[in-house]
Amino acid sequence: MPPTKRKQMIRCYQTVIGTIITMMNPLPIESLARLVDLSVGNVKSALTFLPSVVSVPTSNDEKPPICHSSFPDFITDANRCQDGDLVIIRPNRHRRIAILVVGSCTHSVSPLAILSMELLPGMKR
Repeated sequence: MPPTKRKQMIRCYQTVIGTIITMMNPLPIESLARLVDLSVGNVKSALTFLPSVVSVPTSNDEKPPICHSSFPDFITDANRCQDGDLVIIRPNRHRRIAILVVGSCTHSVSPLAILSMELLPGMKR
């Protein structure tokens, strides 16, 4: 595989799988694709490489289920997942998700509306 193609595949994998395992409440395929700015096809392609640990939903309105509860622990531990291209670094993903969410909000919602949103229980301003 050409190095540029491998780099694209790894970036897509990091984006899709990293976002799925980092979010507390994963999004349906279509919403996930919109958030990470990828096509639904690219999101599904990233999932097809891991059929034993993440299922590809038949509908774009479904969330991709993680089939093995230990997978997130494995893929986020650099001592266990020894391929540096595949390990997911949670703080980096959290930061990237936050940037994507704020970016999507600022395109469709006014900053005043964001500031006036109610916080979830237990959250502080």
